[in-house]
Amino acid sequence: MSRIVGYGAHGDVLYAWCNVPMLYLPGHAVALTCNLLYAGARAGCFFSSLNGLVRGYTAILRQLNQRQPVTPLLA
Repeated sequence: MSRIVGYGAHGDVLYAWCNVPMLYLPGHAVALTCNLLYAGARAGCFFSSLNGLVRGYTAILRQLNQRQPVTPLLA
């Protein structure tokens, strides 16, 4: 279970980085981090969730110039 939680957190962070428009990314990242830590704690895998988050954010730092998010929808 801890591997599932860790890889899930890692993937969720990278998915948000690649797909959330920059305008919404800071708020989304904060909410995502809090939700993943809470879900990891509920599953008894807090440190696996934290590890996945750290690996995800570290991967983002390695690919800063490769980001191509979708454009925000204007209503």
